Amino acid sequence: MMEAWGERSPVIFLTGSSTLKRQGSGGFKEIDDVAIAGPLTKYSASITDGERIPEFVDRAFKIALSGYPGPVHLSIPVDIMFSSFEESAGLNERPFVSRPQPAARSWPCPEDLKRILDLLLQAKKPVLIAGHGVWWSGTEKQLETAGRTLKIPIFNIPYHQKLLGEESEVYMGLADIHQYAPSKYALQQADLALMIGRLLATQIHSGNPPFFTASLKLVCITTSPQQLEYNRTPHSHIHN
Repeated sequence: MMEAWGERSPVIFLTGSSTLKRQGSGGFKEIDDVAIAGPLTKYSASITDGERIPEFVDRAFKIALSGYPGPVHLSIPVDIMFSSFEESAGLNERPFVSRPQPAARSWPCPEDLKRILDLLLQAKKPVLIAGHGVWWSGTEKQLETAGRTLKIPIFNIPYHQKLLGEESEVYMGLADIHQYAPSKYALQQADLALMIGRLLATQIHSGNPPFFTASLKLVCITTSPQQLEYNRTPHSHIHN
């Protein structure tokens, strides 16, 4: 859970718990797993009515994938886990759309977007560093198009799945100044860095030197305003 939380990966964890009938009597597997998982997930709950399983599962998926992705946890008492329920249970009482829904997206404030575009136009040696937010939103192609059109080299956040293939003319590898020398040279020479879909975490020194020079202008773009508050080093930021 901690790894999924740190990497903002939308994992759904299911745990078994003691039976509802014997809760509070020190039964098998009796532990407050909902409370334990609470600080490590976006949502942690116990299913105490088998007919509400579709409701809880639907909510878990939506919370895991909405905004900045992250893990969720559902605890299922064993007497519910080994019982059978109609597939349509609860749908009439608590109706919801059960088919897959695209994640809600909004357009950033035009004034914020203009300010960042102005910084980009003024920059002589910009770089673009992308993280898992791009991967989870399925916008790798748009990322590559932006890099090619604007002629900006693209680096991957360290320790994340490659967003672009080696054959891409704009992909320059991992943004890792310790293990990948070309990125160190590029970042030391850059005057603007666009961080897209990634928190300013430990792997990049929280946006501070020596990863970025003190004179470099740093712009962070993410889906969560809360994430921006974790690191306050950017010169500008935008969220949607």
